[in-house]
Formats: sequence, structure tokens, C-alpha cells
Amino acid sequence: MPPSLSVDLNREFMLSVVLRDAEVILQELLNLKSAPRFDCVVPPGVKIEVPDITSQFLGLGFPGAYIQLEDDSEVLAHIGVVTVRTQGSLPHAYFAGGRSTKGKALVAALAIAVANLVGSPIEDVSGHWMPREEFTPEELRVAMMQCNSSESDNCG
Repeated sequence: MPPSLSVDLNREFMLSVVLRDAEVILQELLNLKSAPRFDCVVPPGVKIEVPDITSQFLGLGFPGAYIQLEDDSEVLAHIGVVTVRTQGSLPHAYFAGGRSTKGKALVAALAIAVANLVGSPIEDVSGHWMPREEFTPEELRVAMMQCNSSESDNCG
């Protein structure tokens, strides 16, 4: 899964905090009666033992995680952290996935949750989510709400 959305991390949060916020956002984006629940899996090839990925901090050293809906394992997103080795550069969280409307909403919800927590804009590194490369979490939320209300699979 190539990265789609990215957020500069000027602070770190436990993945559980990000997931809690993303559940509420995803509920709104998909107009669900109750908040969805997530399952998290450490990607294969991670060389360190991670007993509970949700207790890990989203920041330097985060091993990455696959996030899926508890009731729909076909809806999958990847969240990770990349460090750019340039002086003064912040690490950034990236979000990839979104092969379906629900999957795109999941990727957007994760990016919006992190961007809200750290107070950073969201960057579209894939060039197909929004007309601009950088936008606010609210702009992405509104675009996804419009997209999901039109029931189009061509959004994001």
C-alpha cells in the first residue's frame, strides 16, 4: 500500500488515543448508528516484539500497524511513521489503503484524528484526495461527507 495521506508529527500520542478519535470520525463519515471497532495487527517483518500495538506511541520508533474494521476485515488501512533525515524535519505519520468507500473513509478518519491531535494540516502525497496538496482536517472531513453522501466510489 503506497502512502496516500501524511501528517507532520510535532507531538506523540498513543495509538489507542488516535483510534478512539478515529472511531467517532468514521461513524460520522459513514453515517453509522454506533461507532465502529477496530482490529490492529503489526505488519509482517517487524523485527521487534510488540505485545500491544495500541499502547505504542505514534512517533519515532512506531513499528506500523494494519487497522481494519472489526466486523469487516476487507476494510484495511496502514498507518506508519517516516523520518526524513533533514535537519529540522519532523517525522510524519502516513496513512495508506482505501480500496473501497469504507476503506477510503477509514484512511481519512485516521488522518483527520492525527491531524486534529497534533494541530497539523494533512498532505495528499498521492495527489488524488483533494484538489490541493495540503488541507485542513475539516476540509477533508467535509469532502468525505459529500463523497459518501453521493455514494460514489471515485472519491479520494
